[in-house]
Amino acid sequence: MVVKRGGDLFLDYARLAGARVTICSASTYCLWPALASRGKAYFPLTSLVGGADNIALAKVMKLPPHFEWIEDPLLISDLRSFRPWSAVVEYLLGNTPRPPNT
Repeated sequence: MVVKRGGDLFLDYARLAGARVTICSASTYCLWPALASRGKAYFPLTSLVGGADNIALAKVMKLPPHFEWIEDPLLISDLRSFRPWSAVVEYLLGNTPRPPNT
């Protein structure tokens, strides 16, 4: 699922919370539904969440077991190099090589 700007906020939250896997950018827009989700949630280390700008600080927080930290923030910014955006699915499935970072 891709959240598009200008869409229904509550529908986006419901989709994110109901997803089997959610990969967030450093944003509270994604944080709250990811925490509420029963699916796997990945969130980059950021001081935005409890000041957790390193993994040692992040691990002391009591977060749900489905919530995991992304320790390499470049992974999120590198997602911009996938064109069309749906190409990320093929990469994650191992069907295509990683595109060059642009």
